[in-house]
Amino acid sequence: MKTKPKSGLGLTALIVTAVLLSGCSNEEAATPTIKSEEPIDLSSSESRSFYMGMTPWPEALAGEPYHPSVRGAIDFRVGHLPEVEKVYLAITPLSGGRDSLAGYWAADSSMARTGEWENKDFDDPDVIAAYINFSRYMISIFNPDYMAYGWDKLYPER
Repeated sequence: MKTKPKSGLGLTALIVTAVLLSGCSNEEAATPTIKSEEPIDLSSSESRSFYMGMTPWPEALAGEPYHPSVRGAIDFRVGHLPEVEKVYLAITPLSGGRDSLAGYWAADSSMARTGEWENKDFDDPDVIAAYINFSRYMISIFNPDYMAYGWDKLYPER
């Protein structure tokens, strides 16, 4: 018997709501930006910060500090943002293969999820809460002009 793929609508609705409520800041940016309304090339790796296939799940859920390597990687990217571009932040809860939930980001960016996180899926309330918290954190650190919080199909045909 074929089972119907799960819908990612619940996660999507919660993330959209959280992002819209917290929003990208209209205040003076803490990271370098320009005032020009010139189009930005979002495909350029120099104009964006891109995080895919990695999330510090348990720390994001609990509101605990992230592993020093996570914070170091984020601080490095913020410190190296070009001064002539607007900030585009792209994150996703997808694994690098775009076929499952992202791995655990701590000492390494591609660690396996273990323990209670090993079998969690996109519709788990802890995953939703952790991803919203992580999204808010990344917005607060990068202060982006643009943000993508996820893309692609969350539940491919299995």
